[in-house]
Amino acid sequence: MEIFETHVHFTSREFSAYYERLISLEANFLYLNVATSLSESKEVIEQAKKFEKLYCAIGIHPLYLSEVNKEMKEVINQLEEIIQRNKGKVLAIGEIGLDFYRVTKEESYEQQIKWLDAQLQLARKYNLSSVLHIRNAMTEAIEFLKQQPSFYGIIHSFYGTKENLRELLELSKDCFISFSPLIFRDIERFRELISETPIDRLLVESDSPYLALGPTICRSILRVISEVKKIELSELKKIVLDNSKRALKLLK
Repeated sequence: MEIFETHVHFTSREFSAYYERLISLEANFLYLNVATSLSESKEVIEQAKKFEKLYCAIGIHPLYLSEVNKEMKEVINQLEEIIQRNKGKVLAIGEIGLDFYRVTKEESYEQQIKWLDAQLQLARKYNLSSVLHIRNAMTEAIEFLKQQPSFYGIIHSFYGTKENLRELLELSKDCFISFSPLIFRDIERFRELISETPIDRLLVESDSPYLALGPTICRSILRVISEVKKIELSELKKIVLDNSKRALKLLK
């Protein structure tokens, strides 16, 4: 049974020497290769062209906005060109969102919100999913999303409270919750969160190389979910694979 790794960064230098071999060896994996900058958005496309099971998300991460040396309109236009030329490979706009961990809300809120709004509009224009990064900004992100048209996409590496989870799930039936290796840092807390997440809205990811050495840790995350949900692992894999394809609009 295939596993859809919904968040990996093959453009990172940690993967540069062996990502092609890794993909070739792990025949049962599909991947969403996620960009964080304009240059990476171009690079993930080139990587995706090499493998049938490698898809990509393009966009500007909130912590990389300070490195953007072009007008937002020009960057959005370039992202749009990438989408138009690579239909079927670009499945989402991401990694986008809000992050007040390394920069304060006071310093960057307006800029981050402006870019998040523009990139969500781009996703809607091309009927793409979105991959949201939310760190130290859960309240702000939820309040913003409540004011938007119905959200379609993935909450990447969810790390919030039960109340946060409830509010995100209520945004729309197409809001999917992705669990990452962060679950192993506070397993009992995450068992509760997994228990509260409907089984048809669950996804898994490694966020490698940042949270794990590679995508295979998704198998361990699936085993935890299987235990919490009291469902056979083989059946869970089918469900989560279907969820992943719906989240990325590969299934209607």
